[in-house]
Amino acid sequence: MQKHVRLHYSYLAIHCGFCGQKIIPSEDEEKFEISPCAHTYLVAHSEGIEHLDERAQQQLNDNSYKIMINSSSITFFDKNNNEIDAESISDLLNFQESLIIESVTGAPSGMVLYVGTAPLDVE
Repeated sequence: MQKHVRLHYSYLAIHCGFCGQKIIPSEDEEKFEISPCAHTYLVAHSEGIEHLDERAQQQLNDNSYKIMINSSSITFFDKNNNEIDAESISDLLNFQESLIIESVTGAPSGMVLYVGTAPLDVE
């Protein structure tokens, strides 16, 4: 896994490095809508998890983590039922040739966005 930390250009769109699809729109676009492609296994931020694909869910389940998914949120717990934050989840997942973009927005929001992509097994 490779991690790229984006400190100065958090307002720019994030695209998949494998297929080129725009996953996160730029800050100046009228509509903010997350559009994960088949390669996107994680979209999370400081306040929670927006997207977690089946590959990531399976990997977490295989390692005895508990996942609760409802219409408005995705929450993870370790073996002792302690909630796991978005940054920790990005560190728990391991896919070959994966890339996690950590986009840091400066003050006053201080928001951190994590977008994880990895090639599919069939590629």
